[in-house]
Amino acid sequence: MNKGRIKTVKVDLGYDMTELWLFLFLVLAGILAGIVSVISSMASLVSYPALLLAGVSPVYANMTNTAALIFTGMGSTLSSWKELRTSWRSY
Repeated sequence: MNKGRIKTVKVDLGYDMTELWLFLFLVLAGILAGIVSVISSMASLVSYPALLLAGVSPVYANMTNTAALIFTGMGSTLSSWKELRTSWRSY
């Protein structure tokens, strides 16, 4: 039995992705994830499946998404700091 092991599923796209195409795919997926994040704050809908298609294991893809979300939250807080300070004072 594979107790405690995660079974990964390989996706056969029908062709071999070279490092350049993989890089371009991930860059485009990152740009699309950023656009989706700005519109609906759901970047993981794009980035997580893209990482899985690129061959990243599900655990590492989840850790990468979690780290990205932490830094996205910190960046949005810093960029909105002026507005946040004035709204905090009104309560």
